[in-house]
Amino acid sequence: MIIGVDAKSLEGNRTGVGRYLKNVLAEIADSMAADPAYAAWHFILYFQTAVPELDFLRNSPFFSMRVLGIASNFRFIHQGLTKAARADKIDVLFAPEYVLPLGYRGKSVLVLHDIFYEAYPDKFNWISPLHRITLKWLSRLSSRRATCIITPSLFSKQEVERLYGIPEQRITVTPLAVDTALEKSVSEQDITTFKKSLGITGSFFFYAGSLFNRRYPREMLEGFGIFAREAREKGWQFLVVGKNHTNPPIAVAPIARHINEQLGYEAIILRDYFADAEMRTAYAAAYAFIYISFYEGFGLPPLEAMAKGTPAISTPLGSLAEVVGEASLMVQHPDDPADIAAAFRHMSDPTVRAEFSRLGRKRAAQFSWRRTAEKTLQVFQQLA
Repeated sequence: MIIGVDAKSLEGNRTGVGRYLKNVLAEIADSMAADPAYAAWHFILYFQTAVPELDFLRNSPFFSMRVLGIASNFRFIHQGLTKAARADKIDVLFAPEYVLPLGYRGKSVLVLHDIFYEAYPDKFNWISPLHRITLKWLSRLSSRRATCIITPSLFSKQEVERLYGIPEQRITVTPLAVDTALEKSVSEQDITTFKKSLGITGSFFFYAGSLFNRRYPREMLEGFGIFAREAREKGWQFLVVGKNHTNPPIAVAPIARHINEQLGYEAIILRDYFADAEMRTAYAAAYAFIYISFYEGFGLPPLEAMAKGTPAISTPLGSLAEVVGEASLMVQHPDDPADIAAAFRHMSDPTVRAEFSRLGRKRAAQFSWRRTAEKTLQVFQQLA
């Protein structure tokens, strides 16, 4: 069986979809190497402009790469992939990013990580009016044409059933896991160097992820400000990593600057992006991690933090309760900065932190990319 893969998300700075695809393909390569039943299987990965430097791409005999030389996302998907799939006579197309090529008519596996843009179109960060029309239309059309659909959580599966009317038997849940790049150990020297480079002088809370309105960035910053002003121990800091994609726009940087001025020191530190090594160190160095949201398809960052022994503050909304279970300190009213401040305050107790650290490690160990890969291969086997 020949499986074609839309692999453009592996190029450049990998965020959500790219990190998902990297980990699931790496584990698929290992699983196939260990099982002779896959000897006749082959994956063809299609890239826009360049093949990234990834070990599993170079070392696996089950993967080959094609660079289509098309920089436009729309043309790459709807012209390039359609033409390449036909030329390579693939049996199944694996589309990990919401949309199938319009011209492709063969068997397909579509990944819908979430459909927030369908559930809350007025809160989604649309690039343009055309983007709003095309994504909603293409995603809905793709979900109806896909032979099988994969979602990362039961919550997302239920949303696809509810909003797209897809029968549940066509949808398979494959939970995510901690990025393998984050599993390497971090030394005390690494942490010291990292904190010094950012101007962090003591204990700090950490947030990582694109800043969307559904993740309450204003309330999160204001809640930290309340906590930091009232805390017995002064000098708490808050590292926030992620680009601001809020819509309607929230002036995150000015809010942070105002809180810093009130506190009299650089309490809130903003950064747009961290590479894997920086993320690994930040997770290990942080006193605690916070990730509050009313809608997520999975919610991987708090799980990654917990795997490092860093306790998480979260919300029992969307998929997050499904992911973190009872291993996270929950904010019941994330739209209230005072409630968020109370969570910061409660977690600042070392005894509370130690208990959630223990629970978090145990919870994170229940997820693995190997199981994700095995479930994904089972979906492909249905189409063989």
